[in-house]
Amino acid sequence: MFSIWKRMKNSHCYKIMFCIGVVDMLTLLCNGLLTGYLGYFGYVFCSSPRLIYIAGAYGLGKN
Repeated sequence: MFSIWKRMKNSHCYKIMFCIGVVDMLTLLCNGLLTGYLGYFGYVFCSSPRLIYIAGAYGLGKN
């Protein structure tokens, strides 16, 4: 990230790619940790529909 910092100030392309990268990292975090936690402890849609729906929608990138 620090290697493209100077270029990022001037180019819109690098700013867009940086935002996409941040969203992708957060989505991977949600897929890896939150859905893993919910699956490990046996949460299903019937037990907590809002949490499962939000985790699934965010994990698929439909936020």
